[in-house]
Amino acid sequence: MVSMAEQLDDYLAKIKRLVPNRAERTIITKAGADVLQKKLADETKRLHYSNRIATGNDPHLADSVLVSSKNIDGDVDGTATVGWAKKKQ
Repeated sequence: MVSMAEQLDDYLAKIKRLVPNRAERTIITKAGADVLQKKLADETKRLHYSNRIATGNDPHLADSVLVSSKNIDGDVDGTATVGWAKKKQ
């Protein structure tokens, strides 16, 4: 008969195979961040937008939405962030 500890070890090994590794998480979260970036830029343009790039004025925030494959601290841990640069591009 298999001990409870062996059963739990086997169960843990099976569960670990279901959890994505860092490279897989990076791909998954980057894809989601790209979708969010596009939706955020589109919604910002839809609600209040003037084409400042064509006039040479300071670009609109909708034109400056950025995606990064790093966390908020700049570490690569499988997460992604979406937002604006401190200075609009």
